Amino acid sequence: MEVFNRLSRWNSSSGKSVSKKFLRFSLVGISNTAVDWLIFFILINVFPFFGAREVLAKAFSFLFAVVNSFVFNSLWTFRDEVAKGQEDGVGFFAYSRVGKFFITALVGLGINSLVFSFARVVSSPLPNLHSQLLSLALATGASLIWNFVVNLAWTYQIGESKKPDKINKVAAGIIFLSLFIASFSALNDSVTSDEVPHIAAGYSYIGLGKMLFNLEHPPLGKYISALPLTALSLDSPALEDTAKVMEEEDGPFWLLQWKQGFGLIFDQGVSHELVVFLARLPMILVFGLASWFVYLLGRGMFGSRAGLASLLLFSFSPSFLAHGRLVTTDVGVTFGFVATLYFLYRYIKEERKTDLLLTGIFLGLANLFKFSALILYPVLGLILFLKFFDLTRFWDSVVKVVKSCLPVFFVGLFTTLLGYYLLFPNDVCCPNPGEDIFVGDYHSGLEKIAFLDDLPGGRPILNYFGGINSVINRVRPGNAPFIFGEVSESSWWYFFPVSFALKEPIPTVLGFFVALWFSAWVLLRSPNSRFKILFLAVPFVVYFLSAVSSRFNLGIRHVLPALPFLYVLIGASVSNLWDKVSWVPKAAGFAAVWLVLGTVLSFPNYIAYFNGVQRVLGWDKHEVFVDSNLQWGQNLMRLERFVKEQNIEKIKVDVWFGGFINSFYVPQALDWDKGLDSEVEWYAVGVTPFQLAKGAKDDPYEFLRDEEPIKIVGGGILVYHIQNNE
Repeated sequence: MEVFNRLSRWNSSSGKSVSKKFLRFSLVGISNTAVDWLIFFILINVFPFFGAREVLAKAFSFLFAVVNSFVFNSLWTFRDEVAKGQEDGVGFFAYSRVGKFFITALVGLGINSLVFSFARVVSSPLPNLHSQLLSLALATGASLIWNFVVNLAWTYQIGESKKPDKINKVAAGIIFLSLFIASFSALNDSVTSDEVPHIAAGYSYIGLGKMLFNLEHPPLGKYISALPLTALSLDSPALEDTAKVMEEEDGPFWLLQWKQGFGLIFDQGVSHELVVFLARLPMILVFGLASWFVYLLGRGMFGSRAGLASLLLFSFSPSFLAHGRLVTTDVGVTFGFVATLYFLYRYIKEERKTDLLLTGIFLGLANLFKFSALILYPVLGLILFLKFFDLTRFWDSVVKVVKSCLPVFFVGLFTTLLGYYLLFPNDVCCPNPGEDIFVGDYHSGLEKIAFLDDLPGGRPILNYFGGINSVINRVRPGNAPFIFGEVSESSWWYFFPVSFALKEPIPTVLGFFVALWFSAWVLLRSPNSRFKILFLAVPFVVYFLSAVSSRFNLGIRHVLPALPFLYVLIGASVSNLWDKVSWVPKAAGFAAVWLVLGTVLSFPNYIAYFNGVQRVLGWDKHEVFVDSNLQWGQNLMRLERFVKEQNIEKIKVDVWFGGFINSFYVPQALDWDKGLDSEVEWYAVGVTPFQLAKGAKDDPYEFLRDEEPIKIVGGGILVYHIQNNE
């Protein structure tokens, strides 16, 4: 109804009919199609580079078509709205308007593809040409109506856009500085463990249009990370060949992902460092987007001062700088979390249907980054319940909660499944039993939902639910976590609280206690602000408790989606006390300088960052944590520099995944084999295998247990020099 009301208001105020505007929009749409097709065919036929990279060529042609559409619709179709905006000081290329236009176009592209896919299935009894024409007509009509209505009611809404103020410019400056640090620190880290399968999976998705491995993580982060790699001439190993080698070696099926990744990253004619860095760039941009939404959430809830404080805590968190530049899922899902909650807050504040729609869209996008985003469904339901439920109006409030939840949940699931359909066009409507994803023990249990593979267009749905099943199988047995010198067969409840206390900067840890006091004070003394506290507390507490109760204790990265809501609470606390307590501005300024300087001076190895409290407790870093909290494979480049500086000719290296990857970074590296060798004086071992093997029956590092390392490279590789070791 809101959209139709806006259409009516526009019609009565402008003096022009909607039909005339729609005709103009349609004519511009014809020109867009011409530009899209023309650019695409020029690229693939004139430039050999794009001839073998049709996906990249299509991305460029679509980009040109959208720019063409924006310019001509702004100059002609919606020129009255643009003129009114310019009178109010809004530029022609206002960032909010351009962003809305591109979002609308991308969703329209998804609607076009989805309608075409289903229309082809429904019209399959018709002759093939008739089926194609009918499907194209329906898909074009659906996307055309979507783009027109949304652009009229949202993108070009008069009075919607505002000129960026000084606070926004300061926020943008903070974000650009953090992105600069993230980009240059990424150049100093060798490829980490989980990046190997993620890069390989993303590249295969683009090339094949199918999701044949790494189902346990949704595709979006991997897909966008692999896009820059299409500009390189990479010779990706055939999955069938990799699977055959794994079968001959009798290796576990889950290792296929790493085997495939090793071949893609290291067996190329270009530098493996370049491959890894290019794959990391899109994730750095996602980190920037997440930073911006943290700022918007803090500012929208508590004002500009709180927004900047929240942004500073987020952008200069070593944990987010560490994982925001890696090809993994953690910061991507954090972006989805914060954006979803931001639009939900806007909806609760003003109850605009467009904000409810955007909440659902970003809910779906969050679940395209990581399956842990499924927890957003109960989080959103609980928040809406707390906001709208009223015991005195029981049934009315229940209806209000349900009417708010259902559209969000439906749009969220629809967006997620639509993402699978768009990213894997060759998996839609064409199941092939020869491409069996039910291979090996890694995806055991998928046969329960195998019937989806026989449904028209069921393969992407199968991949989605199969991925959920896979991650459940992976998480259920847990892992062997290490903390404070001990290895557990299950987990520790205090693993993540200790991770936060030792790996977040001290100003942030102290800010947590200020936020705790502030939250308690508001809940007890300020009824008008209670809901804001609950709004932030629900996602933080629910997600953090779910991590604490899990058996998967690998690193602070697993609680990253919860932390932005704590940062906003800290920002709110500082903003509230700023004018009430005379010393707070000075204390906040000192804490900000401490935070920024401490983070900058810790450049570039942010994975191994500790705030120094462990030294006061008398622990070395590797005696407290290992794995992604300290050593995740990122230090091989640093070990390479150390070996060169020391002029070492032979060194036994065991960092991760045996000796395969070590020699690519350290040419002098020898396989570990039995360890001690009378002809070798130098030994380097990653703290993760070193600590997890402690006390094992066949400890390969037993001869090093009583030795002191002469160097701990990057905080995560123990280097020993043993002479006269006959």
